[in-house]
Amino acid sequence: MRTTLGKICVPTETVDPTRKPNGVFRYVDISAVDNRSKKVVAAKTLLGADAPSRARNAVRAGDVIIATTRPNLNAVACIPLELDESVCSTGFCVLRPSKCVDADFLFYTVQTPAFVEALTELARGANYPAVSDKQVLSQPVELPDLPTQRRLATHLKSQMTAVEETRRRVEEQAKAAASLPTRLLKEIFQEDETNEWPVRSVGDACDFLPARSINLKGTAAVRAVTTACLQETGFTESGVKDALMMEDDVADARISSGEIMIARSNTPALVGRVALFEGSKQPLVASDLTIRLRARDGVVPAYAAAWFSYLFVTGYWQERASGASDTMKKIGRAQLAATDIPIPPLKTQRQIAARLREQFTHLQQLQKALGTQLEALDKLPGAFLREAFGSL
Repeated sequence: MRTTLGKICVPTETVDPTRKPNGVFRYVDISAVDNRSKKVVAAKTLLGADAPSRARNAVRAGDVIIATTRPNLNAVACIPLELDESVCSTGFCVLRPSKCVDADFLFYTVQTPAFVEALTELARGANYPAVSDKQVLSQPVELPDLPTQRRLATHLKSQMTAVEETRRRVEEQAKAAASLPTRLLKEIFQEDETNEWPVRSVGDACDFLPARSINLKGTAAVRAVTTACLQETGFTESGVKDALMMEDDVADARISSGEIMIARSNTPALVGRVALFEGSKQPLVASDLTIRLRARDGVVPAYAAAWFSYLFVTGYWQERASGASDTMKKIGRAQLAATDIPIPPLKTQRQIAARLREQFTHLQQLQKALGTQLEALDKLPGAFLREAFGSL
């Protein structure tokens, strides 16, 4: 049977928590819904006196809520039993299933690609494209008999649960893989023998290369390195961005194979991140947000980059970076030049560099494979929904 959401849902209520200023209530705003898992993951407990002006929609267990802002993101959820008689934001359209519709069937209906695409086309607004509750309720849906609804919903729930379980395992593997560089670097540089290596200052072991600025009024279009290019496993071009620079600065800013690049200015968690640049098919430049070094004779570039990465992953620069802002910290060239670097024999440096290169190459392959698996998992829910609802 072809019908609309408004005809298969019953009216809902609004409330005003501020009328009971000392009362406690559970509140679901837009940020509380995870649009991937389709669950409420961060409901807040508030006093009525602290209720936001949007906290007005009363919800019950089994209600389906749909975010009306940015409908393309499909932030939907089914209210669980523990949030029965809670309050959600007016940024959601609340669907309360009538006796003719199964709650789980309704929940999956509003996740179908066709439903999301229809709302996305109706959305209006440049910064916050949105639809109205009326537009949501007017959406056409196919409504089979209740036994068919329940059978389809049970089948989809089984499939979605399997996808989430698989995703959880893959994400755990990805998290473990992401922690490997830190573990490997610590294994190397926290061995007892490292304390016996001679030490030099970075300023004595490396040459500092020119620093030039990105300029919005620049006369030359360039491809510029960002912190996203700098990874413990090596330089990645996925973080390169288009930018402008003054023509006279381009030659000095152009990077070449063998340079060590260190993030000079960034968030506390990213300042001091490092990578060794080993060449590119396209000409790249580095801005003055990156400190560029070239190892001198007697210092293997890959070894030096590994030492700087060790400093980064152990929080060395996070503790020493300065800056008035809590969100943006800096390290200086003079500060870096005065930092010590242990210099073992060249043979040892090459062995360390070779060991890390081999392990990081395997790690990159693993991370790529895990990323591919996650991308495939992202597509499965939509495929399952198309198949299930396409048969109605």
